[in-house]
Order: sequence, then structure tokens, then C-alpha cells
Amino acid sequence: MGIKKSFTLIEMIVVVGVVSITMPIIFSIIFLILRQQIQLYGLQEAKKQGDSAMVIMKGIIRNHAKSIYENQTDADNGTNAICENQTLTSLSSSYFRDDDSIPFGFALKPIALGNDYIASYSAILTPDTEIPLTNQKVIVTDFEMRCRRENIFSPPLVSINFNIKYAGFPNKLNYRANVRLRNE
Repeated sequence: MGIKKSFTLIEMIVVVGVVSITMPIIFSIIFLILRQQIQLYGLQEAKKQGDSAMVIMKGIIRNHAKSIYENQTDADNGTNAICENQTLTSLSSSYFRDDDSIPFGFALKPIALGNDYIASYSAILTPDTEIPLTNQKVIVTDFEMRCRRENIFSPPLVSINFNIKYAGFPNKLNYRANVRLRNE
């Protein structure tokens, strides 16, 4: 009769021991990589949304804004324009008028779930129609526009500041930009 070749009990115990030690290590590495990829996706989405909102706001202000107002009523009427002197004015929402005296603006608006988004609106559109510049995947905080003049002959300088983060993640990105209004 031939000799049967098979694994011994010791060999089986060693294999099970090695597998039981290496599997948790392998799974923890996989989960760590997966978590980092999810965080990277969140930061990329927040950056994409923040870049898009900033480019749109800067472009519209640079190309169309002639004057800035503190509230929508003043922008509609063209009265009480701010930033007419050298003082710094800080606003949580800003209203502008273009060459044709059509008001438009930007503001931080809440979503039902507690997230906030940046909205753009114009009198050209249906009244009170907002165009979201960011979506519900991101949370925008500390939205602020500041206006100042270096002297009475220079055009107003509008500073745009806001923080943005992917919903559910702690890391946030800070956006800041300065835009000069066109000379009146």
C-alpha cells in the first residue's frame, strides 16, 4: 500500500494561525485606504463647488457690477449705495446694480437639512428666483462680502470670503478673493 500524503494537525493549526493574524491587518489597511479615498472625494467635491461659485461671483461682479447695496430694496431703487467713502463695510449678503440699473446679488441661503448654499439672484429672472451656486453635497459657512475704497476716486474693492466643506466631513476650505467694481 502507498503512503497517504496529507496535512498534519500541526500544519493546519499553523496555517489557521497565520491567516487569522494577517486577515485583520489586510482588512484594516483596506478600510484605511477606503476612508482616505472617501475624504479625498469630499475635499475634491468641496473644492470643485467652491472654485465654481468663486469664479461665477468674481466674473459677474467684475463684468457687470457698477454699484453695491446693503439690501435688496436699496438695490431695486438705486438709493443708499454703500462703499461711497473709504470706510470698510461688511455684508452677509450683497446686492449690486449693473449698467442697465438691473439689480442682482449673492447671499447665503439655508437648505431644509441645515446645510447652507450660496445663491445668486437677479431681477431679470422671475422675482425671488434663486440660482444655487453650490449644491447640497457641500456646506457653506461664514459667507461675507466686504466693500472698501482706497480713496474717493478709486472704484470699490469687493472682498468675497466663505468657508466650504463636504457634508459630514470636518475639513473645510477657506475661499477669499478681491474684485474691483468698474469705474462709474
